[in-house]
Amino acid sequence: MRVESPTPTEKGWWHRGREQPNFVPKPPPEVPEIDAAAMMQRFRLDTRSEQLDRLATVLGVSTDSLTRTGCAYAAPHGAWAWPMVSGIGKTVGIRLRAENGQKWSVRGGREGIFVPNGSARTAYVVEGPTDLAACLTLGLWGIGRPSCRGSVSHTQVAINRLHIQRAILISDNDGPGIEGAKALASELQIPVAAMILPAKDLRQFLAYGGTRVLLDSLERQLVWRQPR
Repeated sequence: MRVESPTPTEKGWWHRGREQPNFVPKPPPEVPEIDAAAMMQRFRLDTRSEQLDRLATVLGVSTDSLTRTGCAYAAPHGAWAWPMVSGIGKTVGIRLRAENGQKWSVRGGREGIFVPNGSARTAYVVEGPTDLAACLTLGLWGIGRPSCRGSVSHTQVAINRLHIQRAILISDNDGPGIEGAKALASELQIPVAAMILPAKDLRQFLAYGGTRVLLDSLERQLVWRQPR
């Protein structure tokens, strides 16, 4: 199934009975060049509570939601930092966000997902750590992807590890975001549904006065895709 041949099929590659394909081993996972967990720990120790309160006000989310996502101020970078973890929960990278909204990552890290503490039967899968903070502010639990197409495998592994039973995908309300949600939905092996919000993203939905009650109403109208 994983060994390529000149004849692809829907779920693999066709090999004739006497054909001896050359096996190409899967490359080992990339190892971060930095100790992202230790860096985040130092950033958190240097972050004052009033700094988090101020950021929460700017973003329109709760301070508790920022704490749960592991947010801290990274003074050496002049930006806010969030840990990115692998599917098994190891910190592998750090996402940075400047006061003007510019985003980048600490060099030497690896791309991962944003996972708050705790878990839930239903996971809301969103884009980015600030949308994840909005999700937690609304009293929900979720996973943040680094981009509309990023970290599919880490998301799959985390869902399995945390025994999540179904997922609601809330992408940015644009073409790439919606296509990225469709691509992820096709890979997940649990019931999954895509929710389109009347806003650009979940944080804007919250800023416009969106509530948990309204989200619950939207959820009741979802069409669920069952795993194959």
